[in-house]
Amino acid sequence: MHPEDIVHIKSRQRGRTAAPDRGRGLGLNPNRQATAVVLGVGEDTSFTLEFSRAFARHPQFRCGVVPVSVLPGLARQCDDAIFMIDCATARNEVIHTVLNEVEVCRSATRVALLNIGGLLSAERFLHYSCLYGLFMESAPTELLLRGAAEIREGRMWMPREVMQRCIERGRSQQKSAALLGNLTKREVEILRHTTLGATNREIAERLCLSEHTIKTHMHNIFKKINVKNRVQAANLVREERLLDGLLVES
Repeated sequence: MHPEDIVHIKSRQRGRTAAPDRGRGLGLNPNRQATAVVLGVGEDTSFTLEFSRAFARHPQFRCGVVPVSVLPGLARQCDDAIFMIDCATARNEVIHTVLNEVEVCRSATRVALLNIGGLLSAERFLHYSCLYGLFMESAPTELLLRGAAEIREGRMWMPREVMQRCIERGRSQQKSAALLGNLTKREVEILRHTTLGATNREIAERLCLSEHTIKTHMHNIFKKINVKNRVQAANLVREERLLDGLLVES
């Protein structure tokens, strides 16, 4: 089955001519072939109808609505489309499945997530390279159209808070590389346990090493990151977020 058959593109939309300034206001190229925009939903809501009406007014987008469970199969057939997923009705595991499938297909298809509940909800998906857009809950349809126009041209559309978090994380990783680059894997592991509050004896027991060996490692760590004691080391790690993602109890 052809992707256009799955998304049920409306025939009347193909023959419609846009108002002269409508596509231009969205930054769309009037000479470019229309891009398929597929909304994946867990269930139909008033948002589904509002979304469909908004995108149907712009012939540079060919809009369709499908169950989100259809998108993984559709990803294998589409080479250049925009999948927009309604996170208010789709389960997280299904969203991950869609994103994974698009990544595996290595197509030009891009994904945007709509009705994201907050920054923490968004962060779990940021590592997918096919994710080009994030729209928070209750984003107006005009904002969705503007974002889709940017995504269509290969540019990302993210909330300012998400971009700020990504920049902060990138800076943190650079600092980590600079300060921790000389540490061995074992020393990083010991520093992690130290930051979590473990004593030398507790670290020795967890790593099956002698307490004397742990003391030697601690001495070397202090010299490499230029601190005098374990309190300073732990404070440095937390303040500079050097071990982000690793500071959890194992």
